Amino acid sequence: MSLHVFHSNFFWIFIVFYLLHEIIHIGLDVLNFRYVKKHKEVPECFQGRITQSIFLQSQEYTLEKTTFSLTAHIALIPFFWFLVFRDGFNVMDFYAAKLAGTGTLSHSVVFCLLVGLYFGVINMPFKLYSVFVIEEKYGFNKMSFGLFVVDFIKSTVLGLVIGVPLLFLIFWFMKSSGSLWWLWVWGAIVLFQLVFVAIYPRFLAPIFNKFKPLEDEDLKDQIMALAKKIKFKLSGVFMMDGSRRSSHSNAYFAGMGKYRRIVLFDTLINQLTQDELLSVLAHEMGHNVKKHIQTMMILSSVYMLIGFFLMSLIIGWGDFYLAFNINSPSHHAALVIFAIAFETFTFALTPVMNYLSRKNEFEADRFAVQTTENKAASKSSLLKLTRDNLSNLTPHPAYSFYHYSHPTVAERIKAIEEI
Repeated sequence: MSLHVFHSNFFWIFIVFYLLHEIIHIGLDVLNFRYVKKHKEVPECFQGRITQSIFLQSQEYTLEKTTFSLTAHIALIPFFWFLVFRDGFNVMDFYAAKLAGTGTLSHSVVFCLLVGLYFGVINMPFKLYSVFVIEEKYGFNKMSFGLFVVDFIKSTVLGLVIGVPLLFLIFWFMKSSGSLWWLWVWGAIVLFQLVFVAIYPRFLAPIFNKFKPLEDEDLKDQIMALAKKIKFKLSGVFMMDGSRRSSHSNAYFAGMGKYRRIVLFDTLINQLTQDELLSVLAHEMGHNVKKHIQTMMILSSVYMLIGFFLMSLIIGWGDFYLAFNINSPSHHAALVIFAIAFETFTFALTPVMNYLSRKNEFEADRFAVQTTENKAASKSSLLKLTRDNLSNLTPHPAYSFYHYSHPTVAERIKAIEEI
């Protein structure tokens, strides 16, 4: 066991933030668990809307997911510290150099892939349990083990095809762009994200799911009329075979500009009436009309830019590497450990970003009601989706404030009623 890390000032700074983060994370999970467990009756605002049996099932589902999530989180902690104290990063660096040649761009990329492989392997049992035990128990999982394996292979191959060239580009900029490497890396990633958003619906999403034009012509006409009313450009309305994997439902917009399309899960079409579907889609259109998506992308880009700039300031600081017991400072080691450290140091921004997201959701709800002029459909669609997905009806206020990117259902319904 290496004790060199204890001589690093950065290590002790990291430990303070790390422990604070873990205390808040675990503490909120425990607080929410106890809060949910003590509620035995349907909350007053849902009485007559959600049955007692559905409420109790949703509470049980929430408690089981919370217990599993907390157990998995605690179980994974030792695997990270094993890398630090048992020379894990150095061992991976050694084999990456042996496979790809010391100091090459390939060396850097292989190191990142080995770190990703390590965490991917230890996460796999938890992923399997979540899908084939918990989701199966509550009737949500529709995926066979064979389909799970096929999806895993496809996502792995796709990740390598897209991720490896991007990593090569990042390390090339870090190696050849001098002191402004961080600006070039940031620009490359932002450009990559824009290209990804543009090509995803037409070329990548069909790798995993089947999409076909919406067959309900009346519903399609209503959707196109709604889009025309608010001058929302669309290339088409499609239905996706979401029920092949899960009975959870969703709808989303994908693409950019004239390639933007609406995608409806087949499960959603079966759950909601036409008016309710229109209210859901009007909500999603509202995010675009109100520039929520663009604003959040800009904030995310600025956040990333600041991160890379800070990394450029400490990339040559030996104490930074010593804190994680890394013997040979390198661009790839800096990138990996900075990603780990940055998440720990910035956890306090999570509730801030979620607050902004919740504010956007309220605005999108208001837009949907004002556009469709159908307050009842907005409320009933929320209630149906909450009921059918067994969403938590009684989250602890502190837990929802910190973790929720959407307001609670009770908050959204109250806000809709006040419009």
